[in-house]
Amino acid sequence: MAPRTRLGRTGLYVVLVALAVGVIGLTLFLDGASRSVTHGRDDTPLGPGPTKSLADHPKTDSQSTVASAPRLAGLTPADVIGNPHCIMRPGAGNGRDLAMVVVPSEDGSRRFAVVDGSGHVFGDTLPYPGVRDSSLARREDGSVVVGFSGSDRPLRRDFPFAPPFIFGVRGVVVYQDGQVIYENGEASRFGLADDGSSFYVMQPMAGDVSRLVIRNLDLGLEIHHDLANLQTANDGIAHISRYTINQSEVVIQPLLIFSGHLSSPIGFFPTDGGEPRQLSMDGRGLPVFVSSNEGYFSVPRRDGATVKREYRYDDEGVTIIEGWSRDLGLGPVSGDGAWLVGRRATEAHVLDASTGETVFVHPFTNPVDYSLRIHDSRLVLGHGVGDPEEIARCLGKRAVVTRTPEDGLDSGLGIRRLVNVTDERACFADLRERGFYRTVYDVYDLRTLADGGSPDHYQVEYDENPHCGSGDDPFGTLEIRDGQLVYVPRT
Repeated sequence: MAPRTRLGRTGLYVVLVALAVGVIGLTLFLDGASRSVTHGRDDTPLGPGPTKSLADHPKTDSQSTVASAPRLAGLTPADVIGNPHCIMRPGAGNGRDLAMVVVPSEDGSRRFAVVDGSGHVFGDTLPYPGVRDSSLARREDGSVVVGFSGSDRPLRRDFPFAPPFIFGVRGVVVYQDGQVIYENGEASRFGLADDGSSFYVMQPMAGDVSRLVIRNLDLGLEIHHDLANLQTANDGIAHISRYTINQSEVVIQPLLIFSGHLSSPIGFFPTDGGEPRQLSMDGRGLPVFVSSNEGYFSVPRRDGATVKREYRYDDEGVTIIEGWSRDLGLGPVSGDGAWLVGRRATEAHVLDASTGETVFVHPFTNPVDYSLRIHDSRLVLGHGVGDPEEIARCLGKRAVVTRTPEDGLDSGLGIRRLVNVTDERACFADLRERGFYRTVYDVYDLRTLADGGSPDHYQVEYDENPHCGSGDDPFGTLEIRDGQLVYVPRT
C-alpha cells in the first residue's frame, strides 16, 4: 500500500509541538539524509507510480525540470568569515573537498556559495527568508549538486531538527553546477542522495494530499507516487521522509515517540522506479533502515536496547528475522552500513553492524553537551571537558518549571516537562571564561577501523557560539587565501 498525506487536527499539533521541543533533538541525531514531516490518511492501495524519462517531462510554471541560468550571489569573504548568522555544510565522499555556506542578505533572503580549495565554485540568491535544510554532493561525473528547502522564518541554531509544522517549510530548489534543475515554490520536503545520484521532493496536490517525486539523475528518470494512501492507524501521526542508508530507496516512516503501542506502516520507494514496499511497525522511536530488507530498532528496556531485524519477502507476506540485540541506545549508522553506534550516558560503542559486537568504546568523563553523529564515515562525539565538581554545580542550576499532563494521549508519556536552563548556561559560560570548562569534538575515522584496533582520531575544540571561519568545524575550515574564500578539509 502506498502513502497519502493529510494534515492532523489543530489539537494534535499543539501536543506535537510541546513534545517535539523536548524529544526531537534527542531522536533525530542521524546526519545524512534529510529529515522532514508529513501526515497520513488511509484510502487506496499502494501501487507503482509513473516513471518517465526527464526528456519527456514537460516544464510547468510551478516546477522547473530543465536547467535555467543562475542568479548571481555575489558573496565575498567578508560576508562569510566571522558572520554569526552564517551556516556551513561540508561535503562528503567524492565531495569532501567542498563546502557550502549560507548567509542572510539585506532584503531578508538567503545567499549561498559552494567553495573548494581554489575558491568560489558557484552560488546564488535563494528566494526564502530562511533555509530549513540544505544538501551538497559531488556526482561520479564530477558535477556538483546542491539543494535547499525554504522556511517562512530563519532556522534557529539551537533547534536544527525542528519539524516543518513548527518552521513553516515551503519551497525547494536544486542546482547542478550552478544551473537550476528543479524549482517548486510549494514543495515542502527534500532529500539528496549522498552521491548526488538522485533527489526527492514532496509536492502538494488537491485535497490536502502530497506526491513524492524522485528524480534519478543517473538513469534520467522521474518517478511519481501519490501519497494519498499511506495507511496510518492513528490520524494525524507525524512521519519522517529520508533516504535509506544504502541510498537505494526513499523511506517514509512514522515518528512513534508518543506511545509504545501505536502501529503504522512504513513505505519504501526505490529510486530506480521499482515496486514500492510496505512494512508494519509497532513500537516507539525512529528506526534506522539500511534498506527495506534490513533495519535497526529501539526497544523499551531499562537503558534502552537496539535490535537488528532483517526482512524476507515472498507471495505469502513478510518474514521478520531478528539478527541480534544489545542493551544500548540506538545511534547513527555509517554510510557504508558496516558500523552502528550504540550509546549510553557515559560511553559510545561502535558495533559491527553484522554481529552487534562492540569493536570500539569511547568513554565520556562528563556527559555534558553530549552529542554524536556520523558524517563522511567519521564518527563525531561532542562533549564537555572540565572539573567534575564544577560541572555538577552548574548542572544543579537546571530547574523544572512545570509538569503538566497532556489531554488526548493514551499513554503515560502525556507529560509536558518544561525546563529552565538559563542559570545553567550562564554557569557554564562563566566556567569557560575562567578556563575551567571547554567543549570538544572527538573525531574517529571509521574507514580506518581494523580488527582489534582503534580508528584514526583527532580532536577539535569548539566554542559555545560557533561561526563560519572560527575553525571549529570537525570536518574542515574556511580560510581566506589570496583574497578568496577557500575550504580546507581535515584529513
